[in-house]
Amino acid sequence: GCAEKFMGVGVIVDTYRRAEDAKHRDISMVTNNGRKGGAQVMTELQGCNANLRYWEGRDDFTVLKSSRLRLRFSSDNTLILEVDSRNSGRWRRCARIDKADLPRSWAYRSYVGLQVRNRYIHL
Repeated sequence: GCAEKFMGVGVIVDTYRRAEDAKHRDISMVTNNGRKGGAQVMTELQGCNANLRYWEGRDDFTVLKSSRLRLRFSSDNTLILEVDSRNSGRWRRCARIDKADLPRSWAYRSYVGLQVRNRYIHL
């Protein structure tokens, strides 16, 4: 759902599990320096599974238990993606990329957005 040769970090949340996809991750992180194609980026995917599925008809459905993601990065381009599945304050490491191949200034030129079903929402 984005440009194939983007520059920066992408976080993908995909809770639809396919039985035939043993490599599926509910949360994934990808990086691209603007020179990699989509197939190469996807082979370097880092991520984890987490209990992120919600249904309004469930007895315990409440926004107070909503999931949170946190992306931390350091000056040496180490990226750490963490998840708090039920807003409990307990963060669990989901993915880590050491010394990501990104330009030094990528974080200063970045922006946060949300893309849903191929529609982009700038936050």
